[in-house]
Amino acid sequence: FEERFKDGSLSIVGHFSGGVKTGEWKYFLKNGLLKAVGHFRADQMHGEWKWFRENGELMQTGAFVDGV
Repeated sequence: FEERFKDGSLSIVGHFSGGVKTGEWKYFLKNGLLKAVGHFRADQMHGEWKWFRENGELMQTGAFVDGV
């Protein structure tokens, strides 16, 4: 799956399986840098996630188990 901003640049990239989010998903800022990256399992955040600032600096990390 890919979603793009109006200017055509990449906004989101990830995978669906059976209509639900699964595997690694990446979210991008309009400047092209990574905004967030992590995994989904059965449409819920699962495992380590990372969020980044507009300058590319790591802002925070977190870990989820089935969305919690």
